[in-house]
Amino acid sequence: AQVEATATASADIATALTLTKTADINFGTVPATTPGVVKLDPTDVTASTNVGSSRTLGEFTVTAAVSDVIDLTFDSQVTLTDGSSNNLYLLTEVAGAETTSDDFTSLSSNGTAQFTTSSTGDYVLRVGGELTQSNSATFGSAGNLSGVTVGSYSGTFNASIVYN
Repeated sequence: AQVEATATASADIATALTLTKTADINFGTVPATTPGVVKLDPTDVTASTNVGSSRTLGEFTVTAAVSDVIDLTFDSQVTLTDGSSNNLYLLTEVAGAETTSDDFTSLSSNGTAQFTTSSTGDYVLRVGGELTQSNSATFGSAGNLSGVTVGSYSGTFNASIVYN
């Protein structure tokens, strides 16, 4: 005897996701003799410690479907090099808010996070973190930069988003 079954096929078509960088991460000028933790606080740049006056948080704008859940993946550690053989490491932390005028909430420092877009489909991500001399340091215990080789260090931070 023949037996039949049916299944419903469905798909939700959402607004195309965009992730746009609006500012780079910059700790400003930090003395090589800095004895404490160098931290750029993504929830409040004025709460940062041992950073230069020209510091800026990294910032990204997200455009997505209205009030939708988004999964974020990002580099939890970024290698910064002076162009020679000297490295520093940025242990990143990401914070988010629906608009730039809202209070920013820490989302994660472990490389993954999840957030919900606003009633307009927008969201703002800010990136900061801690500088360290050790590539095995953990966030919250980065140590200090005392004795680091003087130079201009840079590296690349990567982030991606996808609908949940």
